[in-house]
Amino acid sequence: MAIATADLEGGHAVRFDEHTADADLAPLFRSLPDDRAELPCWGYVIARSRTRLVICALTARPLKPGAFEQFRREFMAHEPLDAPPPGYVRLHMVRNHEAPDEVICFGFFDGTVEDLRRTAAAHSYAEQLEAVAPWVDAVGADGIYDVIEEHVFR
Repeated sequence: MAIATADLEGGHAVRFDEHTADADLAPLFRSLPDDRAELPCWGYVIARSRTRLVICALTARPLKPGAFEQFRREFMAHEPLDAPPPGYVRLHMVRNHEAPDEVICFGFFDGTVEDLRRTAAAHSYAEQLEAVAPWVDAVGADGIYDVIEEHVFR
């Protein structure tokens, strides 16, 4: 595990941590109230090498004409946004400007393919697919992909 810290103006500090997905971070928080950090933390998960376990699940779906809102409602009804399962990092649903009945859903997961499949089974992914099926015309690209590079420009 690599840790770097820096003091900023106004009494703020920043800390950069780099560790593997399976690292045990609990010892870092022992002796703090409730064994947790008291301050808010913000950050990004950035895959920089093949040793980091960040994967992307992606599906492209041409929808039946005019079915986007029904698809979106059914798809999102099965997403646990208030309490995402362990490993879930980010979820995106994008819609083609030129062909509004084409939707791509993708999400980033911090873990192995087996972890993702186990989590999907435990959180009724099959039921989600069944719920959106009436609105889907076909399934295009559909798979689990390794994140090889990620660049955040902010």
